[in-house]
Amino acid sequence: MKSSKKYTLKNPIMFSVIMQDRNRCIGLLERIFPGRKVQELNYVHQEKDKLAEPEIERTYIVGIDVKAIRMDVLFEDSNAWYDIEMQIYDMGNLPKRSRYYHAVKTVDSLQRGTEYTKLKEGYVIFINDFDIFGFDEPVYSFEMFDKNLQLNLNDGQHTIFLNSKCRNNVPAELEGFYHYLQTGEVKSGDDWLTEMAVAVEDVNSRKEVLDNMTVYEEIKMLENIVEEKDQEIAANKRQLEAKDQELARSKQLTLILAQQGRTDDLVRASEDEAYRDKLFAEFNI
Repeated sequence: MKSSKKYTLKNPIMFSVIMQDRNRCIGLLERIFPGRKVQELNYVHQEKDKLAEPEIERTYIVGIDVKAIRMDVLFEDSNAWYDIEMQIYDMGNLPKRSRYYHAVKTVDSLQRGTEYTKLKEGYVIFINDFDIFGFDEPVYSFEMFDKNLQLNLNDGQHTIFLNSKCRNNVPAELEGFYHYLQTGEVKSGDDWLTEMAVAVEDVNSRKEVLDNMTVYEEIKMLENIVEEKDQEIAANKRQLEAKDQELARSKQLTLILAQQGRTDDLVRASEDEAYRDKLFAEFNI
């Protein structure tokens, strides 16, 4: 039975399918980086000089015991590589996830004997359907730099979070894109977004793609359940560890007070948490 559900560009599978078009990738980059003119995008396979379309849902495995990653849309020009991820839910791991993506892609791109200076600039870009930092900024952009001297490391590593929920001070280049993501409406005169919207409608009519989206949603639901359970287990473990530490401190305090014959303090500490904390500080426990 064919699903009647309509998928938007915010769906990661839809985003991956739509961004298989090179011109759409170029248009998106030129909106994220105003003033930059992108002439050509490609992905160079391991075979020398073999060009292909931008990689969609590319999986990287860098070792048997190392976590593999799937990048939504990965492409490069002559100066840099770009990984763009569509993120609907805030799982609380994007900063560390971006760090790992940079590391894996860097290791993959540097062949044996290649000079470090040959490393291209790397951009990990998350298009978020939420404000990850809560400052109502349209774009959060990060690079490595010395905090005291405000000196940029210039290591070529860039991490960008787009806040498509933002409605204040949104750059003109991103305003229409954000509006489309949130409402599905294209403002008149934007040919790039108009073509994008038409493509989204077309994909919604393709059964094989919709089937993949349904499977994807089921997988993500299971992944979320597993991750929530893992987080619950980790939280319970931390609570048990905290209780064990508190018990050990209380036992140590009891022993000290008993040795000093301070029975009144011992009784009071058992009833008054603030007083017990004061004694912990007194004995540096």
